[in-house]
Amino acid sequence: MFLRYVSGAVLILASWIGRVAPQWIVVGVVWFGAFGFFFFRSIGLIANSALTGEITTSQNRDRFISDNFMRAQTGNLISMIVVILMIRYYSQLWGYQILIGSDVSL
Repeated sequence: MFLRYVSGAVLILASWIGRVAPQWIVVGVVWFGAFGFFFFRSIGLIANSALTGEITTSQNRDRFISDNFMRAQTGNLISMIVVILMIRYYSQLWGYQILIGSDVSL
């Protein structure tokens, strides 16, 4: 999980690197940060699936998985609404940096 957030934090640096480096380096930093974030996220999802099987029994596994899915999707919906509103009203670069920074710090 830590490596996922470190990779996400690299995206914040892209705007500052863009002031002193050519565009191709900035693109590389964004690619590296995004790829690292989603690579380490997928590892966490796979690890979580095995953990779910270990902490549940056959009697409550279906309810546990469906409740977790519902909570995760509700959180995703609320987060997406917040992101949409923030981008709509604060479309400057610092708005995106705050979004990325808050995501990797939570």
